[in-house]
Amino acid sequence: MLTARLRWRQGRIEEATQSLERGFALYRDDPWPMPILVKNAFAIVLDLASKDAAVAARLDAALARPFALALLNEERLLIRLEIASRLDAARYVSIAQEMEPDVPWRGNILRDRARTYSSTGHPLAAVARRELAEFLETEPPPFARAMFRRLDRSRAPTPGRTDGHRFRPRGPSLARAWRHSPAGSYGCASATRESSGSESGAAPDCLSISLSSRRSCGEAARP
Repeated sequence: MLTARLRWRQGRIEEATQSLERGFALYRDDPWPMPILVKNAFAIVLDLASKDAAVAARLDAALARPFALALLNEERLLIRLEIASRLDAARYVSIAQEMEPDVPWRGNILRDRARTYSSTGHPLAAVARRELAEFLETEPPPFARAMFRRLDRSRAPTPGRTDGHRFRPRGPSLARAWRHSPAGSYGCASATRESSGSESGAAPDCLSISLSSRRSCGEAARP
């Protein structure tokens, strides 16, 4: 696979195609190569297939049989679907049938499947159209998808905070923030209540929140 990537970068299409064919053939018998190497090679396959129909047909044939232990099987079928969409409808139908009835719930795949099944008169054409309609009904509009992505990013945890958005002191500069937070005030108040019946009557010390010493309640924390 590394040789195929090198030849592809050098623009030596035929040698890159041959290296991919040999690599995929070996991966059908030997499951030990790193899957990431094979997965990264799929991008090269798509690039080569987009430039030459004959090369696309050769690479589709190289990916026709499952790899050892069915490794990367879904990825292999998806790449074959992408290649077939550049070749002919009959090839696309034969590959899509291998994924039935658990076709990936993705808009582009469902659209191509419905269009190809309808154009070829496939028995599952009505099912494909119905499932595409179900997907489109539940799919948020583009603006909503962008908003959801922004909300997800805004909910990401920030450094120095935990669930509940309470500060955890990481140094003297944060000790003051913890002291004046609801959590810090609660700690002093609870300590006062617990020791209200003590003989000395002196105000108790706060919980240790700085890295250096304990400070009494009401005393301003120094930076």
